[in-house]
Amino acid sequence: MRGPVRKLAQWLVVAGCLGLSAGCGVLDQLGGRSSRNKAPALAPTISSEGQIVLSHLDYLAQVVRASPAARAEIVDYARRTAAVDPTVTNQLRYALVLALPGVAGSDTAAARTELSALLASPERLLPAEQALAQVMLRDVDARLALLNENEQLSLKASSELRAREQALTRRLQAQAADIERLQQEVEEAEAKLKAVAELEKSLAQRQAAPKEPQP
Repeated sequence: MRGPVRKLAQWLVVAGCLGLSAGCGVLDQLGGRSSRNKAPALAPTISSEGQIVLSHLDYLAQVVRASPAARAEIVDYARRTAAVDPTVTNQLRYALVLALPGVAGSDTAAARTELSALLASPERLLPAEQALAQVMLRDVDARLALLNENEQLSLKASSELRAREQALTRRLQAQAADIERLQQEVEEAEAKLKAVAELEKSLAQRQAAPKEPQP
């Protein structure tokens, strides 16, 4: 689950950029500047849009923390809810769940379809929701591109492996044919040697046979 947790943390940072605002005093403190003779730092505030984005990410956090069986039920519920009640919130949450990497029931290609459909009507989204959807779509596109590249490399490797196997098969077949030809040549040579030996034996027997006296 490290993948989904890390990705969720990245999206939380995005949500913070989209919905959180802080006073200049907070920035000064983060930069290590002295706050002496300066106005008190303003407490961080969360806009209504930021709260909506954070609610979406909190929903994802619940998915990540859930058991595998519960995750499958959540994904299925999100799908049915988006189909029955296609509000922006339901559709966006369904797209978010589909985009979670390493979660059972997630679907990167389907997430791209859902996010693209939402961004095709940007007037339905709040600016923060639109920005979050765009960030997620870029992330999904990057992962799909990586998957496609891996598939291409795998296909290339498989093709090269098949080519090597075919070349090896051809070499083995050629070697088998050579061995068969040599065996045939050896058998033919043995047959000729045997015939020569038989002929020599026959001649020797004729020469050794006693000659009949002349009348």
